[in-house]
Amino acid sequence: MAERRYRLWASLAWLDWGVPSKPVGGKYTVRVEDRVVEAWSTIRLPFQPRDWLRDLRSELQATLRTLVAGPGEVLHAVYSAARGAPCDVENVLFYNVGTAALRRAMTTGVRFERSYSLLAPPVVLETSDRLHHHRYTLARSGEGFAHWTPGAELFRFHRVHVSSLMSVDQIWLAMRRQAELPKATQAPSHRFGLRLDVAMPARRVQPR
Repeated sequence: MAERRYRLWASLAWLDWGVPSKPVGGKYTVRVEDRVVEAWSTIRLPFQPRDWLRDLRSELQATLRTLVAGPGEVLHAVYSAARGAPCDVENVLFYNVGTAALRRAMTTGVRFERSYSLLAPPVVLETSDRLHHHRYTLARSGEGFAHWTPGAELFRFHRVHVSSLMSVDQIWLAMRRQAELPKATQAPSHRFGLRLDVAMPARRVQPR
């Protein structure tokens, strides 16, 4: 009888103190710390997730709702993967997660970027050499990118007026017609970044 009691106590103690937040060998983990939300997964989050990817999206949505931008703050989001197929970073970070969960964090602006340096997750996951990392935090609006360093300027467009942001074709057509011809200074050798500032006019501007 004494031996049974000892075994029962040992099992309860292991349940209280020995179980990690996410099991070793799991497929994803989410961490929230000091207004920073991070998620690691073994598969990139798609637009219509299934099975455990749906659980990942639900957990991300719940934690992202805690981010509320203050005066002078914008949402700074980073998608990191050491390798993988090309993707639309804004889709992975925002649309696939669900923009409603980010509404209060994006009231004054958003800044996002793609990184190829992967931060190790807090727990060991399956296929840890092919992980995907989301990071969301609130940062000052005047800060720059965290994973890109400005180099030689390749080309420039300045003060392009567009009548609508709903059509990509119309945006690029306006850039082609209104912008000065880009002056290339150097051909991109590997990866390059695009800095794009979008602002609303103080008054309604008639389309040209």
